[in-house]
Amino acid sequence: MNALTREGYFEVYNMADVPAQSKGPFGSAPNPLYTAIKHKAGVAPCTADVLDVLKSVQVLTTASDALAVGLDSPTGKLMGSWAVLNTEQIAVYGGAQTAVLAAAAPLGVNGVAPEGAGLINYSPQMTGDVPYQTVVNFTSDPLLIVPPNQFPGLGIIAQWWDLPDLSTPYIAGDDPQDQAERLSNALAKEFIMNDYVATARALVEWPG
Repeated sequence: MNALTREGYFEVYNMADVPAQSKGPFGSAPNPLYTAIKHKAGVAPCTADVLDVLKSVQVLTTASDALAVGLDSPTGKLMGSWAVLNTEQIAVYGGAQTAVLAAAAPLGVNGVAPEGAGLINYSPQMTGDVPYQTVVNFTSDPLLIVPPNQFPGLGIIAQWWDLPDLSTPYIAGDDPQDQAERLSNALAKEFIMNDYVATARALVEWPG
């Protein structure tokens, strides 16, 4: 449908990794979460009591909280591309997805920043109203942070699957406004370029 290609965007997050081995104070052990989601004979066990711990209504931000439910720090390395095909004009528009990297320090002499570890921000991807104080701690989305008691009907009640977003802090000590500013500065461009397709049209001359 043409309407689905005219506007909008989507975001891809690596909220956490699910390692095969859980880390603990006494060494590694098989990770129950990994076992629950790993296909065996073409089917994942989906062990209910193991998966239910991921539905806890809170945002996991510390390594200890994440490790307790079988998650580990995200390693990233996600990549992707997009393309929109116009079959009528035999035209294709495409590009690569923009990746955001946690940097441990400013750019080095070679123009590359050393990779760092961003904060863990795992939120249960399900419905359910998020407490307002949690919302303002993890997003600066203007529709989600409207105080519900002061301006009823103007905002949107956040659901757990609304978090995290691109304004969720990934650096210790930052708030959502800091993260949004950092990301805006990183993605800012000095100029933009546009593509277009010209179609042939008949020219009609009127007598006169």
